Amino acid sequence: MADSRSRQYDYNAFISYSHGEDRVVATAVQQGLHRLARRWYRLRALRVFRDDTSLPANADLWATLELAIRKSEFFILLASPQAAASKGVRREVEFWKQIGTPEKFLIVVAAGEIHWDERLGDFDRSRTTALPPQLDGWFRGEPLWVDLRDLDSRRLTLRNSPFRSAICKLAAPVHDRSPDDLDSADRRGLRLRRAALVIVVFSTVATVVAVVFAGQQLLEARNQGDIALSRRLAADAAGVRPTQQNLARQLNILAYRYAPTSQAWSGLLAAVATPRETYLGFTDSVAAINSGRMLLATAGESQTVTLWDLTAADRSNALSRLALRFTYSVTFSPDGRLLATGSLDGTVGLWDITNPADPIAVAQFVGPPVVSLRFSPDGRTLAVGGQIRREGWRVDLWSIADPAHPSRAGSITDGVSGVLSIPFSPDGRMLAVEAPDGAIRLWNVADPLSPAPGAVLSGRPEGVCVADFGPDGRSLVAGGNDGRVAVWNFAGPAAPAIVKKHESPVCTAVFSRDGHHLVTASRDSARLWNTADLARIHIEKVLDDGVNMVSGAVFTADGRDVVTASFGGRVRTWRLYGPALTDLTDQAAAIAVRPDGRLLASGSSQEVVLRDLVDVDRPVVTAVLPVATGVALAFSPDGRTLAVGGYDTSVFLWDVGDPAAPVQVGTVNIRNSMTGLSAALSFDPTGTELAIGVPDGLEIFDVGDRTHPVPLGTLDSEFRISRVEAVERGLILIAGGDGSMSIVDATDPRTPRIVATYPDKKNRVSATTLSRDGRVLVFGDEDGRIRVFDLTHPDKARLTASIGSPSGLSTYAIGLSSDATVLAVGDNRSVRLFDLRDRSAPQELFAWSLPAELSVHLRALRFDERGRVHAQYDDHPPISWDTTPDELIPRICAQVSGPLWEGDWGLYLHGRPYRPPC
Repeated sequence: MADSRSRQYDYNAFISYSHGEDRVVATAVQQGLHRLARRWYRLRALRVFRDDTSLPANADLWATLELAIRKSEFFILLASPQAAASKGVRREVEFWKQIGTPEKFLIVVAAGEIHWDERLGDFDRSRTTALPPQLDGWFRGEPLWVDLRDLDSRRLTLRNSPFRSAICKLAAPVHDRSPDDLDSADRRGLRLRRAALVIVVFSTVATVVAVVFAGQQLLEARNQGDIALSRRLAADAAGVRPTQQNLARQLNILAYRYAPTSQAWSGLLAAVATPRETYLGFTDSVAAINSGRMLLATAGESQTVTLWDLTAADRSNALSRLALRFTYSVTFSPDGRLLATGSLDGTVGLWDITNPADPIAVAQFVGPPVVSLRFSPDGRTLAVGGQIRREGWRVDLWSIADPAHPSRAGSITDGVSGVLSIPFSPDGRMLAVEAPDGAIRLWNVADPLSPAPGAVLSGRPEGVCVADFGPDGRSLVAGGNDGRVAVWNFAGPAAPAIVKKHESPVCTAVFSRDGHHLVTASRDSARLWNTADLARIHIEKVLDDGVNMVSGAVFTADGRDVVTASFGGRVRTWRLYGPALTDLTDQAAAIAVRPDGRLLASGSSQEVVLRDLVDVDRPVVTAVLPVATGVALAFSPDGRTLAVGGYDTSVFLWDVGDPAAPVQVGTVNIRNSMTGLSAALSFDPTGTELAIGVPDGLEIFDVGDRTHPVPLGTLDSEFRISRVEAVERGLILIAGGDGSMSIVDATDPRTPRIVATYPDKKNRVSATTLSRDGRVLVFGDEDGRIRVFDLTHPDKARLTASIGSPSGLSTYAIGLSSDATVLAVGDNRSVRLFDLRDRSAPQELFAWSLPAELSVHLRALRFDERGRVHAQYDDHPPISWDTTPDELIPRICAQVSGPLWEGDWGLYLHGRPYRPPC
């Protein structure tokens, strides 16, 4: 009967449950309904919607859930105390009440209590803890419910008799059949499947015989099956990534291991780029994060203050809990050693959290009901915002130089219209307080005993929910209940800059340590703003989609990550741009990466610095070369020699076999240079010849004996050379800043000659590169189009592919991996990565968005032997990204919180042997 009725619906049933506690039971119920009484020729007996498995990629969550409920015949509530308290479950139940009937509302009790009172004709709310209050008084009679509370969650399969009986009872109204009839039908189907298995065995024997004669075809079929599975797993991973990141990461790895498709590879890159996410399970609405120690404190509805370690591999385990009622304000001291808590009964507590696993009460004092807390930058003063009457507010300044004996210094009461946020200026001399008439007043609190009113900033948002000074004290940001964000530039106009409005109250706003970025958050989204120029504030990226309201955010100490905490227990770590070598002391005029990817040289007008890249996230300076300039750099193929060119007539050869103790071993004297500038350097694949590009031509030297370089040949050029690449087959690519590009045959280095020139008549060549084997040439035009050529015959290049640019922006840099299978392309907005294994059909793998302050300064993209790509900028440290699966998979496994659950394996890889990827 379910078959005929289900034609009216897309789903036979919709499962509503608490993700934090009941996912295992929900998965087992879904699988049981799928398999019970399934006919042998059908994939499932029923279609059951569960958001972990049925959401499409990039889904609008509530719109998708609402549509699924509309298209479901029955509604199944997985009842538990957690589900009863879940806002999502309550919303789903309320929506079903609007469109559905009580007769098609089924209940599975997973935890808690449920009691029906015949006298009342309703559930006894005093004894029932597993049902949301939305169900009170709705049922006309006792609804159908099954009890799974006493069953072992590890044995929830149809082979378990109690679980089987419960599923038969639950599925009976959906199938419109009795439980006994369903049980009998399922057992008959099992016998049929066993009979079919016998047939399959005989068929397998016949297949084995056929394989002897058709092995290659079978192998190809298996390969195609693995390819199809790989693509499906990659799509499944993209679909669950918004809600189940741990599952998505492991599905991405499995997709690549079954077949290294472009889709699977792309998924690995996305998994690394996706912010690390942990569901901590807290339901508090208040959060504070200390960036120095990376500690998170949550408080609010749970009536506890909980401390979490955000650096731990498994962040889901709380360090400690403090039972504090009505506490809705928490803040850390600047050094992260002291925690202040404030409650609505006016109690302020100070806690020593030197050991966050064992907080020690230091002091306690009482004042008005606490609304907000803030430490001064030196940690010696605590500002407490409180409510003294229904519409009255006060800020008390407490001296905590001795935390064990706090004393009230002074108070601010005049002209205070709100105290939700009371930030100190970086020097601790000013305090910002919401004032009447749309203003914020700055109070001089240099002497906390007698705070004095200062400047008034007009134009604030309505109802200031958050405020914060810029790190240099020259700016102030405020977010309001009206969704506006205002930024005052104290060195600029009096009126604030109003950035694009959020759709809901903005209660999180925090500057990065250098003041170049600002994160604002509300219920609709978290956004990253570029504030390097306060006169031109603009958005760089949307960090969160607003599924959960962000209650706290902080930049990590190195400024590369943003950590957000959301209501509902979701903590996410966002890598903004990729690992950056932030210790450069000058602009990087040139970079070179040793072929093994473990050493990077960066040159400037003052020095050349060597850095160990064994850990790309934590580069270590090994040496600084005492050279006047380093505007051209190149490593030899064996990595033992570094050539350094500058503004004079010499190129210096350094032995860097020991990166900590480099030694200059030789000097190459340029002969035919008008200005002496060596603009580009490249060793040939043997490492015995060095090609040097100078303003008026090309010079080649024998450097087999590094102590005595010998000139070999020269070549005049019609254009000023800015790039040189010496590759196999005796070929050298030379390119100029005017868009000219030529291929040089240096098979005989004493008489190099140009064999082909590729100026484009319509668009100038803006970037180019040549593969190591000399058989693939790639160049980009100013219109952003990338062209890939087969250079088997250098004088007759054959176009194999043309890649368009979605933005039409000029290509600034191009890089090829050593085996020419990966292509990196950079414009002034992003670096795009392409799978070039099929050179006739390149597939885009991923795109990294670039910071706005970097975008117009991209100069070069370099691959090392490990497949890592390094981006060079004119006025910013290099940025590096891992691109190969061998490097990506360990990083992904390091971020997952546990092995892939067997139930999920059964859903996505049914029939495949269980082998967790991590």
